[in-house]
Amino acid sequence: PGLRVFEPYLACDIHCASLHHLSKVHALLAKKRAAVLDETFGPDSVDVKLALPAAESLGFAADLLRWTSGAASATAMRFDRFALHPDDPFWQPTTLNEREEHGDAPLRHHNLPRTLINAVRARKGLPTELRLVQADAEKIRS
Repeated sequence: PGLRVFEPYLACDIHCASLHHLSKVHALLAKKRAAVLDETFGPDSVDVKLALPAAESLGFAADLLRWTSGAASATAMRFDRFALHPDDPFWQPTTLNEREEHGDAPLRHHNLPRTLINAVRARKGLPTELRLVQADAEKIRS
């Protein structure tokens, strides 16, 4: 079946002081691939419990404050569990049908586990398979 990646998840509690900003909270959670576990509605506030991938947690509290104009804040973040990602990070199209659908080269930018591996390798200063344009390259003038 190929290799799989275990992804760490954090349990997070969010307190939103205004019901008007709840849609912005949910938009940010969708962007960060978070799963809402529970919502508790108060008279003018909402408490949200969620599971957030650890890779998406970097800068999450600052993004939450910025997206909601300070109306929501992450009150607690703690390790929750590891989850197995179903996709193979090193998948290559092998059959004729797969080659017709995806081409000969794998779609690296759509493969989330491969993207996570490349992000960790880049953060640690290890080589990645990404091709970067050199900043000091000369322009071709015609």
